[in-house]
Amino acid sequence: MSTTSTESRPAQSRPRGIDVLIAAVLILFAFDTLPCTPDSVRAAIRPLLHVTGLWQGTWSLFAPTPDSTNHRIRADFYYPDGSHQAWESPDWRSQSAWQRFAGHRQSEYFEKIIDDDSSPAWPAFAHDLIRQVSPDRGPERVELTVISGDIPPPRDAWKMTPVPLNHERKFFTLFIPD
Repeated sequence: MSTTSTESRPAQSRPRGIDVLIAAVLILFAFDTLPCTPDSVRAAIRPLLHVTGLWQGTWSLFAPTPDSTNHRIRADFYYPDGSHQAWESPDWRSQSAWQRFAGHRQSEYFEKIIDDDSSPAWPAFAHDLIRQVSPDRGPERVELTVISGDIPPPRDAWKMTPVPLNHERKFFTLFIPD
């Protein structure tokens, strides 16, 4: 004779607070990224987006005002022995389609970090570059420079021609005490 157990197990679920948090983040993302969001709603949620680090910034690839500047970031590391080492952000044009897809958010980060509004993050950015580029040697200073070029307006026959990066602007120097 066999017996069948009809023992019921309680369903495993996430705590209710996590569901609410996930829903709130998704709603904030939707309001921040949808073009139809009223300005009054954007103004109301902007402080929360900034404090939590969820702010997306503008997505003006095509309209209403397309991006008109190409740029790269260079970090110069100066060491106490007089030596120098340079790092540059990835060159988008030399990357494969997969590298561009996988690195898109990092590319957007590099685009936004140079803005004056991002100046509170510059010291942390410089320290992170030190950890990545020179973990074993301590530089005495790091200089961050943006190298940029203006994208010309499209012509009759649009061509993918490289934009010369012919402008340089140092935007931050981190001095590291002894």
